[in-house]
Amino acid sequence: MPQTKKKLPLWQRVSLAALAITTILMGIFNVILYKGICVNPYTITSRFMQIESEKIPRELDQFSFVYLTDLEMSEEFSKEKGDKLFSEIARLDPDVLLIGGDIFSAATPVSGPMREQMAEWISSVSAPGGKFAVTGEQDVIDSDHSIAVNDVYAKAQVEVIDNKSVLVTNRTASTISTDSGIRLAGLGLTPDPASIAPSIMENQFVLLMSHYPDNFLSVKDSGLNPDQAFAGNSHGSQIKWPILGNYRIVEGSQTINRSHYANTGFNYTISSGVGCVGLQARINSPVEFIYCTLFSK
Repeated sequence: MPQTKKKLPLWQRVSLAALAITTILMGIFNVILYKGICVNPYTITSRFMQIESEKIPRELDQFSFVYLTDLEMSEEFSKEKGDKLFSEIARLDPDVLLIGGDIFSAATPVSGPMREQMAEWISSVSAPGGKFAVTGEQDVIDSDHSIAVNDVYAKAQVEVIDNKSVLVTNRTASTISTDSGIRLAGLGLTPDPASIAPSIMENQFVLLMSHYPDNFLSVKDSGLNPDQAFAGNSHGSQIKWPILGNYRIVEGSQTINRSHYANTGFNYTISSGVGCVGLQARINSPVEFIYCTLFSK
């Protein structure tokens, strides 16, 4: 008679199944960890978006800008990464370049060669409509960083617009007027939206940027009514776990961040930025810049 195969006890079958599942999960986690440390921080992502509005004048139909934030240049920030980033932005040839703050890491003293390299990178983007920036907390961490950032912006012709606004126009148009442009507003680290509001004309399209997303909460009842806003300061979501969200909470992004949204009364987009703070790793947080095109309805 053929022998009957003995069935494993239930506890052994359950244990083997649990072991197999654990092994698979550990393998997946190791792949995620490897990519997060060795691949993701050096892979540049171009994020494209469009904004369509009746308030955008015809002269700015298909006008484009790049929003770039949190470069966090340090000794770990390779020239290869910077070259790749800025060559891709230059290739797309945006009309305007917007910088959301923190071009240098607070943890690294800014050397002369680092200044020159950053100024060279930013200058490589022509941006005929202008280059504008708001200040990040690491830009003013000490006097040396403040001097370095101001020097870079002076050499690269970048205008800082903390708590003020500028008229952005198509400088190649035959005629330029306040009716043919949009208003670009910037919130400083200590926001004062009420000081910006008087510069905005009725029915004028307003683009707002701030380093801290939480500063959007200050806009309510200020008289400033942006149509679209951008922010960064996503250090806490360099590692963004499924369900759990950001691996830590940072100042300026405690209420509004890539895992938690708030009703501000206007559309806003938070970029995951370019550099790394502390941990040289990125999980579910692409190295990115945002390329946006405006369309007039």
